[in-house]
Amino acid sequence: MSNPFVRKYYYTILIFGLIASFALQYTFITEVGFPNIHKLTVAGGNPGFLSGDEGGSYSGYILSFIMGIMFISMLTERNSLEGQSFIIAVAMMLGNAAAYPFLVILNELTPFLSVLIGLTLFVNFVYVVMIYRKSIELGINPWTRW
Repeated sequence: MSNPFVRKYYYTILIFGLIASFALQYTFITEVGFPNIHKLTVAGGNPGFLSGDEGGSYSGYILSFIMGIMFISMLTERNSLEGQSFIIAVAMMLGNAAAYPFLVILNELTPFLSVLIGLTLFVNFVYVVMIYRKSIELGINPWTRW
């Protein structure tokens, strides 16, 4: 392994990856087929599963989770702040956190989405900390660099 970050934190990354993968797989498998968690009546019956849904919350947070991991990878590969800033990292994390209350209010939060949102916010937080530390290391004020 040539990447010093991966070399240094290999076992931490491996354990986190395994735990995250298990949690996501387990909760997704229990929800696949769009379970009728709100006990909606369809054609006079109460099916255990619905035929489909828009999937926006699922796909949005899956993409945000993957992007968070990719941003961390980009920072470690470049070892610079080229194309990245602390303020944008914080905005990304706050934007991902902002959707959570809407899922709660609309009563659309499921176990899979709860795990996915938690993992997404964790990855976002790690990225924010890494960007902040890199800014300080380079002598850049993280609050003024866009």
